[in-house]
Amino acid sequence: MITFSGTYFDGKTSIAHLVEVRLKGTEIRVKGYSPKDPLIFPEEQWQIEPALGSQRRTIRTEDGGRIDTQDYLAVEQLEVITGQNKGLRLVHFLEIRWIWAMFCIAGLIFLTWFGAQFGIPYMAMKAADAVPNSALNQLSEKTLNLLDDRFLFPSKLEEIKKKKVQSIFNHVIAELDPSGDYYLVFRSSPKIGANAFALPSGTIIITDELIRLAKNDGAISGVIAHEACHVFQKHGLRTVFQNIGIFMLISTLAGDVVSITSVAATLPTILIESGYARQFEQEADLVAGKYLIKTGIGTLPFQEILSQLVKDHRELPHFSFFSNHPETMQRINKLKEIGTSDNLHSQVK
Repeated sequence: MITFSGTYFDGKTSIAHLVEVRLKGTEIRVKGYSPKDPLIFPEEQWQIEPALGSQRRTIRTEDGGRIDTQDYLAVEQLEVITGQNKGLRLVHFLEIRWIWAMFCIAGLIFLTWFGAQFGIPYMAMKAADAVPNSALNQLSEKTLNLLDDRFLFPSKLEEIKKKKVQSIFNHVIAELDPSGDYYLVFRSSPKIGANAFALPSGTIIITDELIRLAKNDGAISGVIAHEACHVFQKHGLRTVFQNIGIFMLISTLAGDVVSITSVAATLPTILIESGYARQFEQEADLVAGKYLIKTGIGTLPFQEILSQLVKDHRELPHFSFFSNHPETMQRINKLKEIGTSDNLHSQVK
């Protein structure tokens, strides 16, 4: 039998009564409040409040009464017997043992970091592979419309130059991803200047300003190869899913999870405003560099156009060929490591 002393308040007055509390079966009996028989509360008429730090434990009764006690062990035994506050007992255990609490916080930080660093990217890759072509086309169409509304204008490039660039585009795609469905779009954009964009469906946008900036065919080939890698490696979708995944993780920890429907409505904007991760840019540069070496062009033209873009770069949108401005020299140095060529290159005419 569990017996402990405490203070009873009947809920009608502020008078504190020193009482003895006993548990018999699943009912508690309060003795000392009245000279008559003890107060009896069946199990369904009393509830133990969860523990809070080192404060006194409290038992609430259905009639508005309250029993306070400092006999923590007795109340814990009551909780075990009646099954009350199961999960909260663990919380209280950690709350009064700061070393365990710090250990749990460290574990939570590690799991959050591990999930953001490895778990979310892996799930993003799997999710990107599972997206059907119809969804890719719809997302890319909406994104292109958004770009046209905000940043892009119809191309003013001469037809002969368009045909020349289209020929280079066809050659690069035939070498890198012949089974893919790619489409080249020409646009002008004084707002963002020389730039290129790869949409998930395989649409690659290239601006008049970039074509005019390129000194030779090799530079154009490098840009197209770079963007094509973003497409067949699904870097755009993976970036979007990773950003959503981290957002959802943070929202979950903060207790404010938004519906996937509202998130999906913002996908085109997320796609435009999300810069590629350094890993994706390096992967695309590597593919472009190896392609240029394989064709005998070498990486020098690609290095040169990256260097030129430093001067011509505009800040928006971030989702672009030139999305990591501070890291451009690192990208150029990586290309130098892959190899260069001093061959002469034909001009884009």
